[in-house]
Amino acid sequence: MIQEVAINEYGTIYVGSEDGCYAINGLTGNQKWSFKTNNCCHGVTFANRQSFIYVPTDDGLLYALNSTGKKLWVFEVNGIPTPPTVTSEGYLYLCADKLYTLDTNGSLLWSFPIPGEVYNSPALSINSQILYFGSSDGQIYALDLEGNQLWSYKAQGSIFGPIAVGLDGTIHAASEDGTLYALDNRGNLRWSFKAGGVIHAGPALSQDNMLYFGSDDGNLYALNSSGHKEWAFQAGSGIFSSPGLTSDGILYFTSEQGILYALNPDGTEKWTFDTRNELSSNPVIGPGGIICVGANDGTLYAIGEP
Repeated sequence: MIQEVAINEYGTIYVGSEDGCYAINGLTGNQKWSFKTNNCCHGVTFANRQSFIYVPTDDGLLYALNSTGKKLWVFEVNGIPTPPTVTSEGYLYLCADKLYTLDTNGSLLWSFPIPGEVYNSPALSINSQILYFGSSDGQIYALDLEGNQLWSYKAQGSIFGPIAVGLDGTIHAASEDGTLYALDNRGNLRWSFKAGGVIHAGPALSQDNMLYFGSDDGNLYALNSSGHKEWAFQAGSGIFSSPGLTSDGILYFTSEQGILYALNPDGTEKWTFDTRNELSSNPVIGPGGIICVGANDGTLYAIGEP
């Protein structure tokens, strides 16, 4: 099973799978290198400035690799670590039983105990001075970069997907009760929107602060910055991943039936690609407009515009 796909600015595709991390040439599909792990690799993060690749695994380890796949260091946590969020200075923030902060050498700087489980990487504020993350206890937390809690907000259900921060600083988080919450930077509710089913993944945000997200009711929703629904596209089966979004507003998302959809900015269908497979990762967009998505059987699809 492919858990996660990421593409760097040079077109290298990094794949997290059940047996490790793979680097793939995005033009040819040929393997550049692989790094084997003893347990499932459920995410890949890269930092272009340091040319590091960070690989979290289900046995509580975070590996740091260089650009050729050589192990630089490993850090162990209690629980399953999220893929780290990496700042421009190279500091790493990841969640497991705690929120951990590491330097570029993998040394612990501080930690913050977390009630409940965190399923996704923490998000940074627009000025990169505040960390936001959601937990299975239904709380959305805000911490400064020294590990001090600034506030928390109680949602009506567990927070599964990642938090998305808008260009105006609005914090967006979806809970298992099907509600998308929008908070200001002090933790006050700006608005909420109730979908027709559970929201399993985080929203995608456009440059004009439009939000796009899917639900297990089969709808891909488009909301404006005030939380009003602009349109909804019915895919016919549940949507469990976050959509990908291009600079010109084309949306890519996958359905439970294994279909990759491309939508125009107005929500009309542009094209579809039926993989006839069970897809397991978010679609990601690489240089040249290539769309990559992974499947449960280990297949990596690279799809271009028809």
